[in-house]
Order: sequence, then C-alpha cells, then structure tokens
Amino acid sequence: MAAEADQQPATRMLETKKFTWKIENFSKLKETWLYSDPFVAGGRKWRILVYPKGEKSSEDCLSVYLDLPDWETYPEGWSVLADVSFTLVNQVNSTSSMQLRFSHSFHAEEDNWGFPNFIPIQDLHDVSKGLLDNDTLTIEAELSTEAATSDSEAAAVAVAGEPKVIQESLTLEPLSGQNHQVQAADNSATASKPISPSIVQTTSRKLIQQLSAMSLTGGSISCSNPDHGTSSLMQQQREKMVGFLAMSLEAISQTKSLDEVENTALQLAEQATNPVEKTVLKDLVSRLAEFKDVIPSSLSTIETSCGVESSVDQVKKDMEARLLHRKRQLSSLEIEVSRLGEEDMKLEAEIQQLSARKAVIVDQRRSTVAELDKANQEAAKELEELMKQCDESRQAVENRMRAKERLAQSNTSWKLFKDNLGW
Repeated sequence: MAAEADQQPATRMLETKKFTWKIENFSKLKETWLYSDPFVAGGRKWRILVYPKGEKSSEDCLSVYLDLPDWETYPEGWSVLADVSFTLVNQVNSTSSMQLRFSHSFHAEEDNWGFPNFIPIQDLHDVSKGLLDNDTLTIEAELSTEAATSDSEAAAVAVAGEPKVIQESLTLEPLSGQNHQVQAADNSATASKPISPSIVQTTSRKLIQQLSAMSLTGGSISCSNPDHGTSSLMQQQREKMVGFLAMSLEAISQTKSLDEVENTALQLAEQATNPVEKTVLKDLVSRLAEFKDVIPSSLSTIETSCGVESSVDQVKKDMEARLLHRKRQLSSLEIEVSRLGEEDMKLEAEIQQLSARKAVIVDQRRSTVAELDKANQEAAKELEELMKQCDESRQAVENRMRAKERLAQSNTSWKLFKDNLGW
C-alpha cells in the first residue's frame, strides 16, 4: 500500500525562472549551433539552444529553442508543461526588445521546442535595431513550468546533475522535436549533441552515491559484534569495496574487476546486519549483471561514435574544401555567363540594326531593278531604231557604190567614144 501511495501523482506546482544569456563575438561565431549554461526550473535542468546562422530549413533566420538536456534520465512516460518567452534585448531602447512566446508539453519525443525563424539575420545585424551591442547578443528566457512530480523523477534529475558523467560529450545523436529537426545537407553528416546517461547508468550512480555515503560516514556500515572473529575480514572487504566505489565503472570494467566487485558485495551483503546496508548491497549485486553488459557496450559505442565523429569531421572538411572549389567555379562560370549574355545582347542589337538596313537596301534594290527594267525596254527600242538606221545607211552606201560604178562605166565608155573618134 505504501508503494502504491508513492506512485500517486503529487500536486503540480508552477515555478517561474528567468535566465539571461549573453553571447559575445556573435558575428564571428563559427559553430553551427551552441548551448547556454544549464539552469534549473521546476527541479529540472534546462538550457537554450541557438543556431547563429539558422538551421538548414531556415538559413536566413536566427533559430532559438528551449532544451531539456537530461530528458533520458526521467521516468518512462514523463511529460513537462512549460510556458516560455524568449526576448532579444534591445541594447539601445529596452522598450523595443523583441519577444516571442509559446506553450509546449515536453516529452520523450519532443524534448526541445522553439522558433526556427525567430528573426531574419539581416535584421539582427541591423545597427538601428540595437540587438547587438559590441557584437554581444543578449537572450532572456522566462520559464514557468511544473515542479518534479515524483521522488523517482527528482532523484533522476539529482543524479543527472552530478559533475561526473561517463563520456557525456562523445556520442552522436540527432536532436528531436516536431517543430525542430536537425538534418545535415544531403544527409551527408549527422548533427550531434552530448548524450545523457541511460536509465541503467543513472541507477548505478544512485547506488554508488548511497554506498559511498554509507562507507564514508562510517555510521551506516557496521557489525553487530565488533569483537567477532570476522571483523577484520569484514573491514578488509569494506575497504576493498570503498576502493571500488571510488573508481568509475569504466575503470572497473577495463581492469576486469566486475566479478571481484560482485563477490565482495555478496560477502558484505551476507554478513551485513544493517537492513538498509543489506538491501543496498543486494540491489547492487542484482545490478552488476546489467553493468557487465551495459558498461562494455557503452564504452564500445563511445569508441565507435568517436571514430564516426572523426570520420564525419574529415568528410566534412573534404566537403567544405570541395564546396569552396565549387563556389569559386560557380563564381567564375557566373561571370562568364554574364559576359556572354552582354555580348549576346550587343549582337542582338547589331542584328536588329542590320535587319533594318537590309530592309532599306531591299526596297532600294527593288526600285532600282524597276528602273533598270524600264531603261532596258527603252534601250531595246532605241537599239531597234538604231538597227533600222544602220540598215538604211548600209543600203544607201550600196546604192551609192553601185551608182559610182555605173558612173565610172559610163565615163569609160565616154572616153572610148572620144578615143575612137580621134578628136
């Protein structure tokens, strides 16, 4: 009955938290995205996620989201309702600051939410708008959210807040959210963010915390009879367990000491007289089987992820170099296309001028041909008349020659008559 009572939902209390984040050298940022320092509201850790140059789908706008970094440590079926406002502070006139609000129920499938198109980047860098002061962007987030609803959720949040997180920043994982999905261009690379500890790792850390507290205080782990013959052996076992508890699970796994930890915990659990100590040790023993599977697998995943990240980084560098080459090539081709376009326009203008001149010349040619035809007809008539005149002239010459011949013959005969007479 007590367990059932613990599982009943508690009354939900709202807590309002205001957080200010100043991003210096904003225009010089090279990162695709960046997170603010975490802040706590409603017993949970929150942080602001910003894309300085916008996401792939919103490259011309600043993108701003609210993110739950440790959502994977929360109990199954968790959800958190939050009212959020983001304000871009106007450094010149605070009454002109830009503010957007939203309400959202965060859960495992939508652990971050916000605005992909908060403000055009061109407007953000507009000096007259006063949003950048000495190249510093100030974002204020005001969050009203529900308090943690159960001890298990509060414990998960407390454990997630511990500074010792196993290789937290080495695992690649896409960000989720219906209105916010991170996708690389052409799916050639996957966006990454630090992964939160798994439920098993969270449980193990909680157990280690409890055991460490008992071991170090010296008030919880004790024998019912300090003079018993096994007290020295128990003390050695406790010291050995304290040494193991001071180590990380990765170190224990790498030294192949998990079996020894299990045997030590079993011996301590069998000989423990303190009920709390016995329960915790038995719980630890039952969890060690999971640790034996989870830790090597997690380490292997981390190592593989590091290799993938390194490979992706190299591919990204190669792609950036190729894209830089493409950019130069495109710029050169763009200039050449513009030049050829100008020449085409010039030639088209010349062609139009030549066409106009051709039309004038064709008209002149037709007129000249008509004049030539008329002149040909007149010349033919004149030539015909000339031929007639030539024929008449030739006939006159022939007549004249014949007349001269007859006259000469007549003169010859006349002379013969004179000679014959002898006069």
